[in-house]
Amino acid sequence: MTAQSPLLWLLGLAPEDRRVVRETAGDGYQCRLLDDMDASALASALEQDDDPLLLWLGSGVWRTLRREHPGVADLLQLVPVVLVLEADADRPLLEQALEGHFQQVARFPLDRKQVFEALSRAREARNMYQDMARMAREIMMERELLERKSEVCAFLFQAFAGLDGAADARELMACCRQAMKEAFPVKGVHALWWGSGGRAAYLLDASDGSAEAEAWRAFLRERTGMDGAGDGEALVGRDNGKKAPEPERTLLLPLEIRKRRCGILALDLERPLLPGRDLALALDAVRKHLAFILWERGGDEEFFAASSSTSASSDSLPQKRRSAFV
Repeated sequence: MTAQSPLLWLLGLAPEDRRVVRETAGDGYQCRLLDDMDASALASALEQDDDPLLLWLGSGVWRTLRREHPGVADLLQLVPVVLVLEADADRPLLEQALEGHFQQVARFPLDRKQVFEALSRAREARNMYQDMARMAREIMMERELLERKSEVCAFLFQAFAGLDGAADARELMACCRQAMKEAFPVKGVHALWWGSGGRAAYLLDASDGSAEAEAWRAFLRERTGMDGAGDGEALVGRDNGKKAPEPERTLLLPLEIRKRRCGILALDLERPLLPGRDLALALDAVRKHLAFILWERGGDEEFFAASSSTSASSDSLPQKRRSAFV
């Protein structure tokens, strides 16, 4: 007998019936005698998670419980029960037993065949319920997986649509930030791009000329080894930066064209990011698409023109585009 052996409860059985149950069940089952319990202790046992395979119940105890402790009798529905009738059980008792929703009704004295059949049915029923529970869990997992994939698809649609329709670098980063916030705990999105024309362009989620903007410029230069780049770069700023960079909460992603590094994207996170596989792939796709747009539009001076005089928020998209996602 092991700790995983099925549990059998015995209550109100004659000594001979208890012996037959124990001998037929053998060492593969645990048998627990409940005759020494009062009504309250029995109720507690029925409500606990001992999870017996079967309760072998004598009809005398069952009648007493129905008469004196109906609440405890109702708890019998929580476990599968084999009701063992007395040899001289009358017709009314038999009719009540058949209406009692027991797994099986047997007569005294029990024989090995009755016990074996009851144990076999109980094991089959338990296996069926376990299979149903497993299938239900699998269905829920599949449903959660489909929901996550739907969220990823929505994220990609919003990101690509916004990036493709951006009129300038400011709007491009605004769309990128708004899409990122839908899927990740992002506070700000910053980038340094040098892939076109040899001119570095800072695209920052911070007010032009602010201490935060200068901190992010220095942070991005340091992370890319461009400490010598300083004056004359195009700067796109917005009024969303609140803090200086926190390296432990900043996710750095390379912006590459044909495997050549052309820039860096920095996500300012509210907390460390641990994305699942689907979101990680989606984030990688957005990174590549952003790099492609910056490369394609890099020759357009107006696209990277600084606009510090405009206090547009990174969440402030043109109304015609916002309506597509609200």
